Amino acid sequence: MAAPDPLAVLQRLRGLEVALARRDLAERGAQAAAAAIPAEGRAAEGVDGHAAFAAWLPYGTAMRESRATEARLAAAALEAAREALVTARTAERVVELAREAKAEAARHQALRKAQAALDEIASQKRFFE
Repeated sequence: MAAPDPLAVLQRLRGLEVALARRDLAERGAQAAAAAIPAEGRAAEGVDGHAAFAAWLPYGTAMRESRATEARLAAAALEAAREALVTARTAERVVELAREAKAEAARHQALRKAQAALDEIASQKRFFE
């Protein structure tokens, strides 16, 4: 049984890393979208009158600031996930190119061997003529 091609194993690993990075990017995107939805409007529902609103206002302001911070953090996490995906995809592509180069080198080597064999046969044929 032949040993597995190390580049094939590495390419599979890189493919799994890309899939994981894509999943993380999707999760981060969902978190960023959820953080961007303002919640203070829902929290203020049912508040009657100026006194109740005045009582709710500090809470609402703090909640808005908290949501804004969450949105910024989620956006930063989303950007980090995008960068991780780019890095993983780049690493995967490097392995793909290395495998292609290795296959091309093997093909050229086989062609050189075949040509050498043909040259040897031709030289032997001339020797016996």
